[in-house]
Amino acid sequence: MGAKSFREDALIRGATEPEGRTFIDATPVDRCLQNSAVKRVDYLVDRSGPLAMKIKIFRPHDGKFNLVGESEVFEPVRGSVQQRVLARPIHGVIPGDFIGCWFGATATEKKPVHALTRAKGPVLWSTGDSRGTNQAFPNSIPGMTLPLEVFGDPPVAVVTGDSIEAGHGSHYESYLDETGPAGDQRAELALCMRSIIGKEFTYQDYASGSKTWQWVNVSAMPAILFGTGVHASAGIGMQEIWCHCGVNDIQQNRSWEAVRADFDEIYEQLPRGCALFIDEILPDSNFDDAKSAQVRAFNRNYVEWAKGKLDVRIVRCHDTVGEVRQSTGQIDNLKAEYGTGDGVHLNKLGAEAVAARRAAARKDYYKQISKRSASRGD
Repeated sequence: MGAKSFREDALIRGATEPEGRTFIDATPVDRCLQNSAVKRVDYLVDRSGPLAMKIKIFRPHDGKFNLVGESEVFEPVRGSVQQRVLARPIHGVIPGDFIGCWFGATATEKKPVHALTRAKGPVLWSTGDSRGTNQAFPNSIPGMTLPLEVFGDPPVAVVTGDSIEAGHGSHYESYLDETGPAGDQRAELALCMRSIIGKEFTYQDYASGSKTWQWVNVSAMPAILFGTGVHASAGIGMQEIWCHCGVNDIQQNRSWEAVRADFDEIYEQLPRGCALFIDEILPDSNFDDAKSAQVRAFNRNYVEWAKGKLDVRIVRCHDTVGEVRQSTGQIDNLKAEYGTGDGVHLNKLGAEAVAARRAAARKDYYKQISKRSASRGD
């Protein structure tokens, strides 16, 4: 749920106050990455570190923080990286939440904890055990992050692709944008799916703006499957991979043959028992008539490529958010009510429309899986 390697580069000093201090890791890339419950933590405290601590998860709100939940109080094992299964898991965690902790202390002794020295950061802190809503953290330690990594259950789904998948229509940035997860998630396709399907649909967003299918193949898939750039457990155990990509391939004049080669390699990497869902390319009102014709041709090719692959579904969503262009007589423009005004990115309404098509495709996929299982007598 968060990603970090542990190095003993520096020490953050704990509290001199008897009530201790609460710390938040405000480094953007160290925020929580998926919907889940925090069930385990890896941590590193110094040999003379705190005698009591709690893990906390906070959600930003208008420049302050609301407590999502906290673990039990425990005495940390000091001096080396430790793993702890929480007796009281922290539920309700969403992408973008901040990882933090409370360290107890005595009135006369500072309690150091190891930290990671980075160009980013900072670590925020306040006196006492911060709980409730609208909590302020007025103190800042620049250039450091907390030595904490939290773990939950594997997500049901991982999603990848370009800015439309990531939710850039509402200025949301996912993990692989190297700044997030942060911003307004309302146009993130997976979040809209979760609102339709229910909270049991957990996901992790591996999309990034301006990317092509080549990037999905050579960068996103290794990150999902092998932990390149994120913790190795991030994608293990997922049941579904969702992809929205292709408009940048058209923009960059990539051929269908090149994209098909990416499709073939992505499919070869698909874990056994995992479904692959691929969206059609959506209309782009900025494209001239020739490129718009390419969009329609690519979408037909998507369908042809998927034929006979029982674990692949093409989500038919192009026409859902499009309208007829006068010069072509075809659905080549993005409907104004579904876009942000730039002719390509979806607003919340547009993301919800595509998410509804996705949810329907997902329902049909599992219906067909059940039918095949029944026919085999499973």
